[in-house]
Parts: sequence; structure tokens; C-alpha cells
Amino acid sequence: MMSSAVESQSQPIRRNQLTFGQGYSPGIIGQIVTLHAKTYSDWAGFGSAFETKVATELAQFTSRLDRTGNALWHVSSDDHMLGSIAIDGEDLGGGRAHLRWFIVAPAARGIGLGRQLLDEALDFVDDQGFQATQLWTLKGLENARSVYERTGFKLKSEYEGDQWGTRIVEQTFIREQPPLG
Repeated sequence: MMSSAVESQSQPIRRNQLTFGQGYSPGIIGQIVTLHAKTYSDWAGFGSAFETKVATELAQFTSRLDRTGNALWHVSSDDHMLGSIAIDGEDLGGGRAHLRWFIVAPAARGIGLGRQLLDEALDFVDDQGFQATQLWTLKGLENARSVYERTGFKLKSEYEGDQWGTRIVEQTFIREQPPLG
């Protein structure tokens, strides 16, 4: 069995070795999909239905990156994808931003990378004037939940589902934009 590129790195990841990017670059869709598929397969047993949905929706989204309100950030080390986050300003409508494809590779957790990506995305949301930001996640990802809550997200709903081939509790969080003034 082949190990992932991140797992094969022998040295711990250091912040000064990171390369941050924004927007589309060749191969980025496949790298983000691979990171999601591997991470959620290992964590929750998700299979092809999950990977297919991530790939399809991310590919559709990247074709809209030239429009106002949409942005994608990614970080790598030695050409190994370590994390990503996106703001989709179109799919929810009503002045709401959708925070999507937020992930940090297990080998890169604990160095503040997730918080940096989230701060970048939320600064963008605030600059764009969205009224609220919504995200979808899974119960049991407590470290991620604490980061969301520290940045103003509140749990809006929980529901059990099996759309990914595994029974799991899905969650929706909302961050309301504070009124100006």
C-alpha cells in the first residue's frame, strides 16, 4: 500500500517551509480532493461518494474564481498539499458566504496553519460585506469546532446522516456579521 506524500515526510513541518497560494494553480483541484478523500477515509470511512462530491463541486467552484466574492487559499510544503480553504460567495445566496474545503493535513496540525487560513478567509468575508458565513462539518472534529467557535461561529443544526456511506452526525455552523456602527 502506498503512503501519502505528507506521511512520507520524515521531518516535522515548520512554518518557514510553507508556501501559501491564492486562487487556481495547475493541479490544485486534484491535490485538495486527494487531501479530503484520504483524511476523511481514514477518519470516518468515507469513500467514493464523498470524494466525487468534493471533486465535482470544487471543479465547478474554481471556474468561478474570477468573480467577486469567491476565493481559494492553499498551503503546501515541498509541493505536498497541507491545507486549503475557500469562500464561495454565490452558492448560498442572500448575502451569505459559504466556507468550504477547509482542511489541514494531519501532519501539519498544531502549528497554527488552520487558524491562519481561517483568518484569511474571514478577513475576505468581512471585506466583501457578507451578512453571514456558513460552514458544514462533522461532529467529533473538536479541534476544528473550537477554532470555529473562537472566531464567532455558532452551531445552528445537527442531523444524523449516512450519505457518505457511514452514519455520522453532520453539523452546520453560522457566523453572523456584526452590524456596522
